[in-house]
Parts: sequence; C-alpha cells; structure tokens
Amino acid sequence: MVTKKLNVLLVCAAGMSSSLLELRIKKAAEKRGIPLEIKAVAVHAYEKEDFSKINVILVAPQARLVYHALKKKGEQFGAVTLVIDPMAYGLVNGEAVLDQILKALEEKS
Repeated sequence: MVTKKLNVLLVCAAGMSSSLLELRIKKAAEKRGIPLEIKAVAVHAYEKEDFSKINVILVAPQARLVYHALKKKGEQFGAVTLVIDPMAYGLVNGEAVLDQILKALEEKS
C-alpha cells in the first residue's frame, strides 16, 4: 500500500493527448485511496520540471525517444521511469497505468 504522496510526471508528444489519461489515473488513485499528484507535459517542456519532487516519470508511447534522457534525469533523484503500456495508453485506461506504476515501485523497493 502506498502511503506517501506520489508525484508523477507524464511526458507525451504535445502535452495535450495525455490530459484525459492524467485525469483517469488521478481518479483511479483516488478510488484506491492513493495520494497522487500528476502533471502532463510535452517533450519540449519536461526539462523545466523540478525532478527532485518527482517519484514516477511516465513516458507516453509516442514520446519514447526521450525515455533514456528522462530515465537518466530521474535516476539522479530516485524516480522510476517507465514507458506507458501502449494498449493502456490507447484505451486511456487509468486503472491499468496506475497498476503499472505500482508494480514498478514495488519492484524498485
């Protein structure tokens, strides 16, 4: 069970297509009683973010070209970085993406 607040950065190609997924992930977390903040940004804007406050970096499938750069940046602060499952992304399945986040955090600890 997650007790500390998760701060999630969702990076997608333009920062717009992920807004619905962002909302659905947040609703899935609320439903499960998981404290979570999530912010979607475009690939050209992620460098402006404060990575010291981020626990999880989600990379949209269409933005996976920046995965390694994001992973390297996230590792400096202990963040988990993962490419969102393409099926979950395409179906805008917040529950599935939240499961992916929780599994990655469990594997890390």
